[in-house]
Amino acid sequence: PGDALPSLRALAADLMVSLITVKRAYEELERDGVIFSRQGLGAFVAAAGGERLREQNAGAAQAALRTGVAAGRAAGLDDAALREMLDRILQEGNGG
Repeated sequence: PGDALPSLRALAADLMVSLITVKRAYEELERDGVIFSRQGLGAFVAAAGGERLREQNAGAAQAALRTGVAAGRAAGLDDAALREMLDRILQEGNGG
């Protein structure tokens, strides 16, 4: 939190994308509360931005798990088999 982001022009040049694309991305991040802008100073990471991203990622992980459970059920796996599979994946340490 509080770290400055690159200027729109600098980021567009580094990524070799349109300035408009970067501006839209910054606007979306600001709308989502991940960053904030200060006139003449630039854009900065918001204090709540990291937590908000974690919440969004946790929601995406939950959705992926629901999809995996549905696929497992369609394959005829019971709860014990699904838990065993998840435990193996977790023990691998890389999530899959």
